[in-house]
Amino acid sequence: MRIIDARARPPIAAFRHDPYANLAETLADSEARGWSPTRANRSAALDDFLGEVEAAGVDRVGIPARVENEMYGGADNGAVLAACAAE
Repeated sequence: MRIIDARARPPIAAFRHDPYANLAETLADSEARGWSPTRANRSAALDDFLGEVEAAGVDRVGIPARVENEMYGGADNGAVLAACAAE
């Protein structure tokens, strides 16, 4: 069976400025729920993220396109394309 993560948010520039992507708050929330953040969660490094994807047996990862807008800031898709090329 193939595993596809259809909405991954890897630690790349395209997601760092989203208002809901505050790493410190995300880690605190995870720990408050009794979850153990992974190495990739803590390091916010693309290599760690890709290593965890591979270790989990995920075959493909879909990264949502970004849209620049006045309300949420957003980012262009250059970082998304670069992450896809990092395979």
